[in-house]
Amino acid sequence: MPTPEEIKKIARSFADETSNGDALDPHIDFATEYAAEVLTWLSRDYCIVPKSELRKVQKEVNRSFQDGDKISESEWERIFNWLFGKSLFEEDKK
Repeated sequence: MPTPEEIKKIARSFADETSNGDALDPHIDFATEYAAEVLTWLSRDYCIVPKSELRKVQKEVNRSFQDGDKISESEWERIFNWLFGKSLFEEDKK
């Protein structure tokens, strides 16, 4: 489960992005609080993991194998697609 600080950071990022760049938008605080509530609720049963953390895990797991055995990129893609759906890394391929 993300820490309260991580949830606040993600919620604020959401509020900033949806405010159309207007830092004085009076709805930013409301959007931040609401997003934090939703993220807290979601994180009770769902994993909220940054894509960058998945890539770190991928590297660490492959590094831990002996004798050059590694999980291939296509196998990692199957694993990530199975866990998170095909669209997870689609942006990264563009």
